[in-house]
Amino acid sequence: MGIARIAAAGVYATTLAAAFLLWGAAASAQSIPAAQSRPEPSDEAIIVVGRDLPDIVKLRKLTREITPIQSADQPIARFADPICVITSGLPKPYLLQVADRMLADATEAGIRLAGEQCKPNIAVFFVDDSRAELVRLQSGRSTIVGGISPADLRALLADRGPVHVVSNSAIRGQDGSPIYIGSETGLPTLSLTHASRIIVPVRRDIMSTVVLIDRAALKGLTTIQIADYTAMRAFAMVRPANATGGDTILTLFASGATTHPTELTGFDRAYLKALYAGAANQRPNAKVADMARRIDRTLHGVPQR
Repeated sequence: MGIARIAAAGVYATTLAAAFLLWGAAASAQSIPAAQSRPEPSDEAIIVVGRDLPDIVKLRKLTREITPIQSADQPIARFADPICVITSGLPKPYLLQVADRMLADATEAGIRLAGEQCKPNIAVFFVDDSRAELVRLQSGRSTIVGGISPADLRALLADRGPVHVVSNSAIRGQDGSPIYIGSETGLPTLSLTHASRIIVPVRRDIMSTVVLIDRAALKGLTTIQIADYTAMRAFAMVRPANATGGDTILTLFASGATTHPTELTGFDRAYLKALYAGAANQRPNAKVADMARRIDRTLHGVPQR
């Protein structure tokens, strides 16, 4: 299976070995056989059953619970650079369907897409054992896991679920300026123009995200469900374990769940839009409150102010 690319959109579909080479990971990665149970696209009509719209209290609670906890001076992370997606581990048609749907989700959320010959900063790998693959990457000192803290890595390895996500982020100035090493102090330094109690003078940018998914867990799912779930995990550093009920696609792989959303829910779409709206350097509590208000207005059809 060679490399296929939708040039204008920035999509790669490739073997796992080629994917790691494009990503800049260990060159010893091996390609992985196709899944026995493949997600089949469906042309059948989907009947959406109406649900009561959640109130602002419920929205704020769900928004707060799935959003990572940050200290007061650490803004909530999101991509600033245009995204470029690479996929691997399923037959090429399915990979392209997943990637194309993810890019459509990104466009709807207001996330910029990279153009032709882009460098991937989002990787989606369908593997036999996502946890074992993460262990292999760690032992091989892969650049994929090089940017996360030991505590975060231990938490990832403790998760026995079918999905493991590694996101690397970096602090930048509110204008996107990077941290540099001071010539006199030898310490990380960032030039600041002003200080405020409402906003912080820095932002946190997601630099790259890798999503590892067990192929066996895909049985019975559509490519739309897989792509939409992956989009939520890739575009936002969310906490799916805290998602409850059927209000979010983040419950797709939850153990014990009897029903699953067929695609991004109204909450999910509004969440991504709200995350990428407004200033990137809001304090986390203010950002969560602003996101909840935006989500509430979106779900109730009220124009954003």
